[in-house]
Amino acid sequence: HFPDLLRFDPYLAFPTAAPVPAPPLYDWLLGAIAHWLGGGSDTLERLAAWAAPVLGGLGVLPIVAAGRSLGGAGIGLTAAALYALLPVAVNFARVGDADHHAGVALLGALLLAQTLALARGASLRRSLALWTALALTRVALVLTWSGSLLYVAVADGVLLGLGMLA
Repeated sequence: HFPDLLRFDPYLAFPTAAPVPAPPLYDWLLGAIAHWLGGGSDTLERLAAWAAPVLGGLGVLPIVAAGRSLGGAGIGLTAAALYALLPVAVNFARVGDADHHAGVALLGALLLAQTLALARGASLRRSLALWTALALTRVALVLTWSGSLLYVAVADGVLLGLGMLA
């Protein structure tokens, strides 16, 4: 039913149903992409089945970037390998797992990489691009999972602390 948002789900708290407690961005984006690809429930099902492995795989890229900013390419690749082998990362990136966890992990890794890149310092143009990307990532994270407010608070605390030290 794209572009409608699912506000009440008959399968939550079955058999009585319940309001959907999660922010709508992840589900809405899956619906938007499925609609763009041609619509239909079959398209949405295939997309939902493959979204977690794709997002989980993309999650290693900002982890490599974060590790590189801390200690070079070797640290970045090691961090990405450790992430890719973590049982929780493997579990959340399974084919058929249509939940938001792999997307949240990708956005959290982006938030970390962007925060570390800002902490290292950059030209004015790069800093503006990083601040813009950081703001967009924060909004996407909060609109994907309400528990991500904790991640945003930690990243903001790091940035505030760095600003106080500068």
